[in-house]
Amino acid sequence: MAQMFISYSRVDTAFVELFIRRLQRAFPDLKIWHDQAPHGLIGGGNWWNDILAAIAASDVFIYILSNESVSSLYCQAEFTEARRLQKRIITVQARDRTELTDDLDDIQFINMKDGVDDTEAFASLVAAVSLRLREAQKYRHARPLWKPATPKPNKEAPPTRTADAPDISTPALAKPTAEQEALRLARSGVRWQIIGVALSVVLGLAALAVPLLDRIGAGTPTTVARASVAPSETPAPTRDLALPATLSSFEQLQTAQMQLTHSAATQAAADLNATQDTILSANATGTAQQIMATEAAAQATLLALSWTPTLRPTNTPVPPTSTFTPTLTPTSDPLEAALTTARSFTGSNTDWQALYRDGFQYTFEDDVTMVLVPAGSFTIGANPQADDERNGSVITFNEPFWIDLTEVTQVDFERLGGEAVRASSFTGTNRPVERITWFEARDFCARRGARLPTEEEWEYAARGPAAWDYPWGDTWNASNAVWNRSISQGTANVGSIAAGRSWVGAFDLSGNVWEWASSLYLPYSSTENREADTGNSTNVLRVLRGGSWVNNNADDLRAGDRNGFNPDSGISSIGFRCARPCAPL
Repeated sequence: MAQMFISYSRVDTAFVELFIRRLQRAFPDLKIWHDQAPHGLIGGGNWWNDILAAIAASDVFIYILSNESVSSLYCQAEFTEARRLQKRIITVQARDRTELTDDLDDIQFINMKDGVDDTEAFASLVAAVSLRLREAQKYRHARPLWKPATPKPNKEAPPTRTADAPDISTPALAKPTAEQEALRLARSGVRWQIIGVALSVVLGLAALAVPLLDRIGAGTPTTVARASVAPSETPAPTRDLALPATLSSFEQLQTAQMQLTHSAATQAAADLNATQDTILSANATGTAQQIMATEAAAQATLLALSWTPTLRPTNTPVPPTSTFTPTLTPTSDPLEAALTTARSFTGSNTDWQALYRDGFQYTFEDDVTMVLVPAGSFTIGANPQADDERNGSVITFNEPFWIDLTEVTQVDFERLGGEAVRASSFTGTNRPVERITWFEARDFCARRGARLPTEEEWEYAARGPAAWDYPWGDTWNASNAVWNRSISQGTANVGSIAAGRSWVGAFDLSGNVWEWASSLYLPYSSTENREADTGNSTNVLRVLRGGSWVNNNADDLRAGDRNGFNPDSGISSIGFRCARPCAPL
């Protein structure tokens, strides 16, 4: 028997009781659960555990909307649990002028402000329930988006009025006290935090300048050849980071810090190139090893500043630290050499890292940096105890491919013409774009001349031939991912945790936002085509990978963990990155 869960505020009890009677007539075999006996809670039980069990058993979750229910901690927690379990959700507006949160605003509500007996509104309700019940059967294999279950909310004060008072208008929602306090603290700390960032930038540049000057003034003159990874020597355009007048103090602080970091990183890269020019023009000391050491110091400083500019690499690869010996074709083009090595690569994760410590990066014509993933094999699926990770087979990539260095940022999504129905919940230039549907992500990658990565490509880029449990290795490290954050924190800037990079140098493959893959969410043992073109059909699930800022269980952050989600849904924990094949030499 199908089951429905109804979440509502007690001030709407009269509406809900009539709503249930009318709905039961239309669906006599439907079990409808709400918190009043005999339908739901019965004395003597743990009420929150009973609610969680009822939501888990339900096929459809109905949220009765009013300002009281939207602001209710109990209703918010029930809605969060329904989203966690990927339940089919229907929202019904019981009273007019209800102010909705972003997540609720994404869902098209059924307007029953004129009452349950509004013929047109009730017909829409019946059609919606019928459709969502059918969908629930197709999506019955969907896993929770995060673990553990939603905790019991804090006790809230009883309502001070009832819905029977027609002369009282619905009040506007007040900002939470916690948010007001956060804004106050942010305003009081803006000046000193910006000064602290500026001092750290100046000290970092000073530390970089000393070894550069020492190397220029000593040793035997040597001519050094240089090669560029980028298609041209034209520097990437500087993006406009001017502060909009409408930004909050907290966002002004974040953007100001980014401006300082970007400015310092750009200056460091310019100083490095100027030093190389000085060495060549003055015929001063400078062996290939010295230049490499100089670049390594510069890269370390830039990495500490959380910025990755395009530096001009030397044509001498970093010596491998393992027994793996690659076959390199003599060439003066670093890109061609890297592609040749990637095509013949037979080593493990650490062998590739020895060749390219931070991965081989290339900035394409769209000014987006991607990392090279070499050919190789691995066993997909990491946890034989998880139903959707069993029966993983050996996947072989005969050709290398490219994958984005970071998740797609909000600035790049806008700059490259991305189109989305929903605005990101956590705005910031270098934060990942989120609340993106699978269709929107697919179309954006195609606009770039790229595509979404397949599930196999994504997992290989995260785990490698060694099939690591996490992008950085087999041991969980809570400091290596953006996870277990509050709603007030949300996402972080992409690439903010260097230690969390994968074996090919990609950032945030664990945490920050879940990432769409192109593949259908099917068992590994399925014989169906996982990359079948289903057009714009929403009667399927698409794969999500990597976990997100909201996940607070390390198991969800494993590189082998997988999930499925409705392709036309987008929430604040879902983003994406793009991939592209390697063009033949």
